[in-house]
Amino acid sequence: MSRVFVTSIDTQFSGRTCLITGGAGFIGSHLSRRLLQLGASVVVFDIAPKTDRTLLNAFGLTRKVEYVEGDIRSVDDVRKLSRGCFNYVFHLAAQPISALSNLEPETTIDVNAGGTKNLCSVLATNEPLSIVLASSACAYGIPAPGASPLRETAPLERGFYFYTESKQKAEQELQKANGLRRIIGRFVNVYGPGDRHFSRIIPKIVRQLLRGEPLSLSRGNGSTVLDFLYVDEAIDAFLRLAARGASHDGGSPEVFNFGIGTANATSIHDLTLKMSDIYDSKPRMPLVNRSTLEPPTVKFLDSTKAQMELNWTPRTFLDEGLRTTLDWYRLHIDDLSHLEDLDYPVLTYSN
Repeated sequence: MSRVFVTSIDTQFSGRTCLITGGAGFIGSHLSRRLLQLGASVVVFDIAPKTDRTLLNAFGLTRKVEYVEGDIRSVDDVRKLSRGCFNYVFHLAAQPISALSNLEPETTIDVNAGGTKNLCSVLATNEPLSIVLASSACAYGIPAPGASPLRETAPLERGFYFYTESKQKAEQELQKANGLRRIIGRFVNVYGPGDRHFSRIIPKIVRQLLRGEPLSLSRGNGSTVLDFLYVDEAIDAFLRLAARGASHDGGSPEVFNFGIGTANATSIHDLTLKMSDIYDSKPRMPLVNRSTLEPPTVKFLDSTKAQMELNWTPRTFLDEGLRTTLDWYRLHIDDLSHLEDLDYPVLTYSN
């Protein structure tokens, strides 16, 4: 499946130098591939050693990019980037797992917020450039009943996980940075080929289907309603954000939501049934083993602003995206076995 980008976006990146922090990860690898296809020079900054069997390596791209190994928490490591001259910066380096954030809150804040501060402080010493921060729908915290779809003007509330706080603080660090053209994208749950974080619901269910295991939910009873964004749509969004940021006047960073919204939002229970049907047309009821930290909620975003101002129009809806994702994992799941993260223990809550 390939997206058709408008010509102005395609030509915007040809011959330009793009930095991607976290560029060897799931979204970063897809973004690296797309930018290389558009004729950009790509610099990847990632904590994973270049020789690791990352997704970037699985895509055959490590030798096609300039690879800088480093920890976003280390100012000295980030200073390795000060020698570069970048046209665009995509800041994706993060601790992205909600459940892990409650087990390691200080690390999560240090990576997501402290890392953003380090990057901005180093890059602000160069010529003004455009930096795109990958934020999350989680930054909105726990929405009030009936509040979804959430707009960019919605208040940022407290969340179930420290991950929410870490994304809120990362945005604050970007807002405080000077000498940069800054722009923020808040994304709903991004899924697609190559995500090795099997604690996330879609990769988790994919793996269970391929292994012939019972489908089980790790967080909540399945009644939570969320939106899911296919990775190609997220990559299109990042390109449009970067193009917009390049023309920004350097004032407060703009914020854009990215999600399909009401037409795509689904309960976790229905999501698992849909994935089972797409897999082999056999019904499987997901198991709920325990109460968890997350009481049922409804959260999805209003992306009207991105559609109107960035000409971002998502075309890959859940059925098609899940089918493509399942097809990819059928062929490649063993390629990710060495990268699998853990099924992190979840905290319980009482009504």
